[in-house]
Amino acid sequence: MSNLPPNLLDYVVAQLKAGVAQETIRAQLGARGWQQTDIDRALISAEQAEPRQLGSNATPGNSQPVPPILYGQNIRFLKSHYAPEWLPGWIFRTGFASIFLINGATALLHPADFVALVSTFPGVEMFNQAENMVLMVGINDLILGLLILSTKFQKYVLAWAGLWLGLVSTIKLVSLI
Repeated sequence: MSNLPPNLLDYVVAQLKAGVAQETIRAQLGARGWQQTDIDRALISAEQAEPRQLGSNATPGNSQPVPPILYGQNIRFLKSHYAPEWLPGWIFRTGFASIFLINGATALLHPADFVALVSTFPGVEMFNQAENMVLMVGINDLILGLLILSTKFQKYVLAWAGLWLGLVSTIKLVSLI
């Protein structure tokens, strides 16, 4: 196998690592004029070979660049088998927004659950009405949840959400004391 062209072996190793099926590699190399015996030997050797550095346009047997379709197939494979880039951020944003949306809906639909909590916080006496604070909490949380989902003004919305969560955490902590 020492007479196997190294660039052929490198190419086959790289394609296998990228997830390209052996049948596809065979067809691509056959179309470029490689002998079936060389292709078979390269596929067998690729299992044990230590791949050398490949340039971005490495190609077996000549200096012409690899047609983009070869790389395009690999990219399509990766995109179809793994989560798209935007998905983790979308999942986080949806979960984060749901905290505010559910809290806001609860404050507006079941204010009694919040009145007891809000009235334990020092300083609420200044407002003299815990019900108004609960209404403010409900409206604030609904707006904040919708803004998080909308992705508008993200820098400001996240700062607002962080400050609001800090305030709410303080209120809940103080109510436990």
